Amino acid sequence: MSESLTYAGLPLSVSSSIPPVARYCQSAQFRFTPALLPDLLSKVGERNGKTMGTIVQAHCNCGYRSSLLPFGAGMLNFQTVCMVPAECARCRTVVDVDYLISDRRCPTCGVPVVCYVRLTSGADHWTDMSWRLPSGDTAVLPPSSNPCPACGKHSLTFAPRGNFD
Repeated sequence: MSESLTYAGLPLSVSSSIPPVARYCQSAQFRFTPALLPDLLSKVGERNGKTMGTIVQAHCNCGYRSSLLPFGAGMLNFQTVCMVPAECARCRTVVDVDYLISDRRCPTCGVPVVCYVRLTSGADHWTDMSWRLPSGDTAVLPPSSNPCPACGKHSLTFAPRGNFD
């Protein structure tokens, strides 16, 4: 099954058997085949494992819900910044801090914070909830079982809400 579409003025030849991520690449000027997808994704990941930062939000069964928070960085600062969610015990909220600085403090009250990310070595954890650090390690944001700043239970979850660059 094929359909005729255009993207940025270019004619697209789209087949329903091709994954959605590849559909926009298949034009008269660039012939994309599903077999090329692993190679294409590996080249995209050479920079930091993903192409852009993720917007995340935390929520807990107790009713706590954070604001939208950046995780990672944009294309202009990905080598010098890695924003991550962190718990501020004084404010009893989730805030965003730069993981690459050693003195991580709440931007509201100034007390030291505890980051929610865990470090892994290598690039085998690239997801919306991970970010490749300049050191080569990967900062992974656990999606569930995090301590809630409001109630203290390990029922805080993080969910991706969008991307930024």
